[in-house]
Amino acid sequence: YTGMNVDDVTVQVLDDEASQVVVGTTGVTVNEGGSFTYTISLTDEPSADETVTVDLNFNTGDFTSTETTVTFTAGDTSEEITITARNVTADAVRTISYTVTVTDTSEDDQVYEEPVTATSTTVTVKNVPE
Repeated sequence: YTGMNVDDVTVQVLDDEASQVVVGTTGVTVNEGGSFTYTISLTDEPSADETVTVDLNFNTGDFTSTETTVTFTAGDTSEEITITARNVTADAVRTISYTVTVTDTSEDDQVYEEPVTATSTTVTVKNVPE
């Protein structure tokens, strides 16, 4: 076989591990009118924009959120959603549960483990006397 030319071979390596969405907030205590954040992270950097929707189930009217959808741009792995506690008449312990969905808005074929479900967070809202 000496003197024979071998054609180039193209190899594509496929990552068979799915990316994950991680929502990180533990139990918190906040004064009424105060706010705290949920950190939403991707375990892998997206190569193009990815939209992540966090479905917040407040179970009460004690909280508001400025947004429930974040978009990760290429190379971005962490975003935050701010939650604000409304006024309460007495100290109250509330549970916020949430689920997460990922809408792949790019053509990068990034795969996310489905369904992505996050656990609940306990929030103690402190009444602030006037």
